[in-house]
Amino acid sequence: MGKHSKILTFILLLSTFYFLLSVQAQASFFERIINLFSSVSEGPIQVSYRFFVPHDTLDPWDPWPPGTTLDLPENGYLSPMAFPPLPGQLFRLRIGIKATADWSASNRRLKLQFGKLSAGQTNCATITAWNDLGALGSGADWRGFDMPITQLANGAQITVNKLSGATIKGSYQESNPTPFNPAVLKDQIIEYDWLVQNNITNSSLDGEFYCFRMVNQDGTSLKRYSQYPKIATTKPFVNSTSSTINKNVGGTINMSNTNGTGLALVVPANYSTFSQSFDIRNLSVNDFLDQVGGQPSGKLGAHSYVYQMNAERNNVATSSFNENLTMRIDYSDSEVSSVDESTLRIYKHDGNNWNAQSTTLDTTNNRATTAINSFSSFGLFGDPTPTPTPTPTPTPTATPSSGGGGGGGGGGTTVSYPTATVTFSGRAYPKSTIILLRDAQVAATTVAGADATFSINLSSLSGGNYIFSIYSEDRDGRRSSLLTFPISVISSATTAVNGIFIAPTIDVDKNEVKRGDNIAIFGQSVPASEITITVSSEEDFFGKINTDKNGTYLYNFDTSVLDLGQHSAKSKAAYGGEISSFSKTVSFQVGKKTVLAKPVVKVLKGDLNKDGKVNIIDFSILAFWYKKTGFPAGFDLKQDGKIDLKDFSIMAFYWTG
Repeated sequence: MGKHSKILTFILLLSTFYFLLSVQAQASFFERIINLFSSVSEGPIQVSYRFFVPHDTLDPWDPWPPGTTLDLPENGYLSPMAFPPLPGQLFRLRIGIKATADWSASNRRLKLQFGKLSAGQTNCATITAWNDLGALGSGADWRGFDMPITQLANGAQITVNKLSGATIKGSYQESNPTPFNPAVLKDQIIEYDWLVQNNITNSSLDGEFYCFRMVNQDGTSLKRYSQYPKIATTKPFVNSTSSTINKNVGGTINMSNTNGTGLALVVPANYSTFSQSFDIRNLSVNDFLDQVGGQPSGKLGAHSYVYQMNAERNNVATSSFNENLTMRIDYSDSEVSSVDESTLRIYKHDGNNWNAQSTTLDTTNNRATTAINSFSSFGLFGDPTPTPTPTPTPTPTATPSSGGGGGGGGGGTTVSYPTATVTFSGRAYPKSTIILLRDAQVAATTVAGADATFSINLSSLSGGNYIFSIYSEDRDGRRSSLLTFPISVISSATTAVNGIFIAPTIDVDKNEVKRGDNIAIFGQSVPASEITITVSSEEDFFGKINTDKNGTYLYNFDTSVLDLGQHSAKSKAAYGGEISSFSKTVSFQVGKKTVLAKPVVKVLKGDLNKDGKVNIIDFSILAFWYKKTGFPAGFDLKQDGKIDLKDFSIMAFYWTG
């Protein structure tokens, strides 16, 4: 006999017994019985959840996963493509519980459970064996964790609701059970925050899913579960290494693979405000591709492993770095036997798609290098080897020299040797000027299109090692930070550096701002990109805003959260799954008065008399110095040590009349 049937029978028997009592007594009794029945049949419902990156505050501001542009939405489960936490890693889980009857204060305690789905199953409701979240330090697959941060005390009331419709603040939990609840009215949603650690051993990883649910303290389930948090596990990783890198000096982490290949991660000095613990693991590329649905479209795997990386301090994940890190993948000849080696690129998986990174190739030493500013999953891919076709063997071209010797003197020949070409392409700002440096000297310039894309081609290079750098100037004359590419070029070959993403420009409208007033932070980047602004103080503060159709952005930052003194700001852009490096850093003072910054006065290239125009006056000045020496440095528009027709061509480009 079911619970409800027993209650109905009990009501029937007692109603007969009380039949002889007064009408008023009967009414009072039945009211109590009806309320009892209602409380049993109308239990709470688990209605929502969201995964967050662990942080050192009660307000987890960064949705999972760490270090990518992908933010899992509310009720979005952790699929294999969403970077599920690896063994030992932590995550925060917000869960919303809806009351279907009033809860008086301090009458209900809950706990968290997990269960594993059978192979091929996707519905969490089919799980029959549920386990309580493991105690701190236990051997359970999923367990609580004691975060050694004062404000994160187990059972503390949360400060901000994150879930839709949630209005009641429950507790932050590092272990079961929750403390007694605050009062919750019917149809209100109370939100709880759980800190959970993946404690599954590497050998037990099988790529299957786990589900989570909240239950009553006695283990009985809630009335209904309209949403279950769900996490995929990875396949076993092949190798791992970890190291703590001092923020002041930086360092290098190396991983060697059994097939003779490897990975090196170079971390520069001042990469972060605090020293971080780095963890690198590699997975079989086939296992990873099975879980995420395949390699980049039209590409083949060129390396046996995919690398997953994590950096954290006090178990709090780091989402990005102050300086670019350099990642190098060393591959073998056998790994690229079916791949066109010249097309190799390092790809980053953003949780939805593979995105090619700007990659420098050293095919002599079998190395691919890229700069990264945040962590994710990285692999090496390239185009399939094309069907070989006969090609003529290049030979030096003999060209008759001018003139011959008198009295039967013989003529000479000039031998032309093959040269190399390097191309650079990527994104900057709409209609912005792109400047390419070769060994610290200006080598070429171009102008980005209206969509901010650009391409620069540098040819007639001798084979050898070069250091190329590239930067951009926005429409107001502000310069970006510099991107540098050490490249070995080979004669008769073209080296392509693609996927360049120049950092945004940045400026502020005040040198000093009165505490509590807003300071405007602005600049330019790719149109419709997402700009993340970091304001550095004792604690970093973050803001996000999208650029407009011209690539400009403006963010008003409330300085009431800052202490008096010197502060700084920087920005980075995200677009199409790619993330730029950080911009230059701008400084400002928070004080007791406001001092406006002087506006940037843009000087057009070719405006030799600095009147804001490029016209016949500037042409006359440049003509005076044509093929002469001793000219002012700013008049050499090509910056090649001379004034010739190339300088006039540059002036013509900027001509205003």
